[in-house]
Amino acid sequence: MLTDPLNIAYLVLFTSIVVIRKIYTSRQGKPCISKPSRLEILILFFLGIAMLGPLVYLFTDLVQFANYKSPFWIRSLGLLFFISACWMLWRSHVDLGKSWTFTMHTRNAHQLVKTGVYRHIRHPMYAAHFLWALAQVIMIPNWIIGPSLIIFILLLYWYRIEKEEHLLLEKFGDEYREYQKATGRLFPKIINSFSG
Repeated sequence: MLTDPLNIAYLVLFTSIVVIRKIYTSRQGKPCISKPSRLEILILFFLGIAMLGPLVYLFTDLVQFANYKSPFWIRSLGLLFFISACWMLWRSHVDLGKSWTFTMHTRNAHQLVKTGVYRHIRHPMYAAHFLWALAQVIMIPNWIIGPSLIIFILLLYWYRIEKEEHLLLEKFGDEYREYQKATGRLFPKIINSFSG
């Protein structure tokens, strides 16, 4: 499988995502732990499996039975989504700085960041994960591995987004309400079908 240049590119970009997250997780300092529900733990467990699924596809024959043919030029389009996902994840971490937390909570010194990618999008890390999931669908021509990530990203988004918005409204009040009016959740307001 690693004779295919797009599979190699997927592996390189996957590694980039892992490195970006590791760097910023290690800079977070002592985390404040918010206890996730059983449903959230279950979603995160399967999300982790879906994120690692392409490694099974790339390094084993276990899911080869579910492969299908996809033209190289179509799979190449996924590369654009994955590069965009890496950039968006990196940029959102840089812009958020010390206000980023791995778990769903706010700190006392938490600031509402409205600059950089946050100037137009309230949740660019979710946007990055959606771009990654789309890349996986396009780049991994396998009926099991390809769509697995987008399914669990959608479930996590559905489970968490309203809770996160509520948490931010509690913390920042009217400032966050004004910010909601000016921005989209995942895409800039003018094209945002997920705005709220």
